[in-house]
Amino acid sequence: MGLTIVDSFSNVKRKIDNAISKHMNQRIQKRRNKAEVQIKSYIRGWIEEQPEVASLRTQGRLNSLNAQFGLPPGIPDIAIEEIIQALIASVDVIFTKIDGKLRGGIEFRIHGSVILSILNIPQGIIITKKGVPLNWLQWLLTRGHETIVFGYKYTPYPELGRSGGGTMTKGSVFRVEPHSFTGTVDDNFVTRAFSGRGRELSRVLKVLLKG
Repeated sequence: MGLTIVDSFSNVKRKIDNAISKHMNQRIQKRRNKAEVQIKSYIRGWIEEQPEVASLRTQGRLNSLNAQFGLPPGIPDIAIEEIIQALIASVDVIFTKIDGKLRGGIEFRIHGSVILSILNIPQGIIITKKGVPLNWLQWLLTRGHETIVFGYKYTPYPELGRSGGGTMTKGSVFRVEPHSFTGTVDDNFVTRAFSGRGRELSRVLKVLLKG
């Protein structure tokens, strides 16, 4: 008994590829919601591990962002949680169907408008002792090392100021420390939180494709 393939190699390959693409599309479509949940679970950890977040939360520590901005207790924690929730709400998993040539794509997209919503978080603005609004979150995320206050500088001192880590005194200028925590629209602690995440995203792909 023998077996003869009457189809050409190209036709056999095309049929196999079509079968594979159909199977993969069904599998991905079925698991995309699970993958989206997994990505959102990663976001909290990505933000929490940023050095800016740790510095904002260290109430009373000299030279921390918390002390330099003079943030009242509780404000950083609320603002950070609002940032995380805004990012989680903005995530979409975009699936481009795999075609007969096994070409397709999976894209994890965060809406650009999320930065605007983050900048509008109420806790991102505090009122200074002189009654002037200070949008500390905007300075941290978008203004780089531009000067925030002229004629005053941050002076670290234990248990002094609203943050308990220092106060503003006359002289020089005040700005976010260059080359450490400065951020611009395209490069800040939020955008940096999403860079170099190939390993985690590979795990998400496994969720989508695993048998």
